[in-house]
Amino acid sequence: MLALLCASLALPQAAAAQQRGDCELHVWTTNAYAAVYHGAEVGPGPGEGGYSVTTYLARMEPIRKRLADAIDETVQADAIRAMTLGTQGRFAGYRLIFHTAPAQAKYSNWTDKNVGAGGRDTDSTSSCYAELHTVFIALFRTAISKKIQTGFLFRDFGANPTVTFGIADASSTGAAAFKTNDEEKSDAARSDLRAAFQENLRIFLRKKKMMPRR
Repeated sequence: MLALLCASLALPQAAAAQQRGDCELHVWTTNAYAAVYHGAEVGPGPGEGGYSVTTYLARMEPIRKRLADAIDETVQADAIRAMTLGTQGRFAGYRLIFHTAPAQAKYSNWTDKNVGAGGRDTDSTSSCYAELHTVFIALFRTAISKKIQTGFLFRDFGANPTVTFGIADASSTGAAAFKTNDEEKSDAARSDLRAAFQENLRIFLRKKKMMPRR
C-alpha cells in the first residue's frame, strides 16, 4: 500500500518535470552479438528424404564478428541520436544520456519475467527518469530468410528510486545488403544494418505498452 501511495505521489512530479524539459532517458548500447543459422540441409539425417534440421552457432562465428564490427556501440549510439527520440512520443521533452555497455551484461536473461526489477542503474536523482537498454543484436538466418533481431529493455521510474514500469521485447527486420556469404565490409551493408537497428527500435517503441502515458 505504501509503495502504491509513493508511486501515485511521484506521478505529478514526473509530469511537471517533463513539462519543464527536466526528464532523463538513459540509453545503453550493447556489445552482445549473435549469429545463428537454423534450417534443413540435404544429407544423412533423420528427416524424410535425407534432410536434417540443424542449428549452427560455431559455423556462424565469422558472421557474428562482422556483425559486431558493422554495428558497434558507436554506430548504435549515432543511430539512436539520429532518431531524435526526445522530440516525440513518450519521450518528448526528455534529455538523452548515453552509456556504454557494461563488461558483464546485466540483463542477458531478458526473457525472465522479473528482468529489469529493482533500482536505477545510475546515481541520477531526477524526478523524471527512465532507461532504455539495448540487450543484444543477432542475425537469424534460415534457408529462405535473414533477419536482424534486436532485444530491448525499457525501465520507467518517474520520480521513484525503483522501477514502476518495464517491458522487454525483441524486434526483427531484414538487412538485404548484409551478405552472409560475402566478407567485404561494404558501406551499403553497414548502412542497411544501421537502418534495421533503427527500425527495430521504432517497432519496439510503437508497442501499445510503450505509448505515451495519459
